[in-house]
Amino acid sequence: MFCDIMDMLSIGIGVLIGIIVTALMVEIGMRKILPWGVTSRLTSVWDLNEIKGNKTLLIVAEKIENVEIPKNSRVVVKQREGTALLKGAEVVVNPDAHSNFAIGTDRALIFTSSIHPDAFTVWTTNEKMIRRLTSEFNRLWMEGK
Repeated sequence: MFCDIMDMLSIGIGVLIGIIVTALMVEIGMRKILPWGVTSRLTSVWDLNEIKGNKTLLIVAEKIENVEIPKNSRVVVKQREGTALLKGAEVVVNPDAHSNFAIGTDRALIFTSSIHPDAFTVWTTNEKMIRRLTSEFNRLWMEGK
């Protein structure tokens, strides 16, 4: 009888330790997958002038609808249509522009759809993400026409 109780206790302790170790490993794994943590958030309230700061605003867009682009911005668009909104900006056309984002001084907006007033965006200040987006902008800018 005493051995049966000890066996059950050992099994229970083993299961409990297994659950705790698994939970810790999942938590550590998620930190590696999502390294930006709280430096990013989803929003539908944004303004391109707000992220511009003192740097030239860099924008990549498949399509821009009813959004005024700040002067002196550099914009890569998929096709040259509706460029009236782009007055005062340097514009390059690159058919490989398959994403929508804007990079300012120390933050970026990553749009979940085309750039339009009600678009959801991921607002980020993560340095690695901003460097990666800047690299992608530069590639599309250099290859554009």
